[in-house]
Amino acid sequence: MLRLISTFVVSVFAGFTMWFAQQGGNLQQRVGFEPGELVETIRVDLVVSADGDELDEPIAMDLGLGFPFWLQRLGRVENMQTPFGAVSQRGTDTHAIVPGGTATFEFSRSNVGKLDPLGATPQLLADVQVSDISRIGFTSKGDHGWIIAGYRIAI
Repeated sequence: MLRLISTFVVSVFAGFTMWFAQQGGNLQQRVGFEPGELVETIRVDLVVSADGDELDEPIAMDLGLGFPFWLQRLGRVENMQTPFGAVSQRGTDTHAIVPGGTATFEFSRSNVGKLDPLGATPQLLADVQVSDISRIGFTSKGDHGWIIAGYRIAI
């Protein structure tokens, strides 16, 4: 069973990674980051396509750092356990993004917000440098018919 789950997660991640790699033509990078510059804040704006369903399930962002960045509250109910990894501390406090809608999620190494009850995010980001970020991907079960129309990540 564990092997089946692992295979599923790898397959879903690989599919999302391939799709986002193809979108690379729209990538805009800031010049001027210094080697070893620490990440202070990561802000994610996620746009859901009007052509699909609402995004109403948990979704995480992978930046290649060894832990997921959960776009907190999406698809979660109040009695669910807090997931392993970084949890957005501020931003859109909703359980779903409607088709055509946009949501914002913010992770910070210096500020604990109301959406991160364990305060794990500042600890996970404490020594992360911009140069440590090796990829961008999103992962979820993909049980519903939502479509990501776009995203913006600001560091």
